[in-house]
Amino acid sequence: MTSGKKTKGYLLAALAGSIAGAIGALLLAPKSGKELRRDIADGATQVSEKTVQLAGQVKDETVRLAQQIGRQTTHLAGKTKDSATHAIHNLKSWKDQRGAQGEAGTVEVSAVQTIESDREEPVLDDEARS
Repeated sequence: MTSGKKTKGYLLAALAGSIAGAIGALLLAPKSGKELRRDIADGATQVSEKTVQLAGQVKDETVRLAQQIGRQTTHLAGKTKDSATHAIHNLKSWKDQRGAQGEAGTVEVSAVQTIESDREEPVLDDEARS
């Protein structure tokens, strides 16, 4: 966003500077009315062409940034998916290992008991007490 604001500010400053320079040059130059009108028309054409050129550059830069953001987003989404898949796999492996060791060491705590654990010891089911 900041880059876009800077580009927009640059575009507006360049346009304002071009207009101010053209007007100043035309008003300070000693010319006849016909020559002055032709110079004004030429100046307006130049400002218009410069504006179109700068707008094209802004468009190109915006497209480039949008594509870059799209690529980065796709890459990060893939990494996130891979990390989640890896975490699920590790959790399942850990759960399978714990199950293979037997149920004697398993402790089940309900969600309500977990919330209350700040105040007291969690309640263990009968299998865990033995």
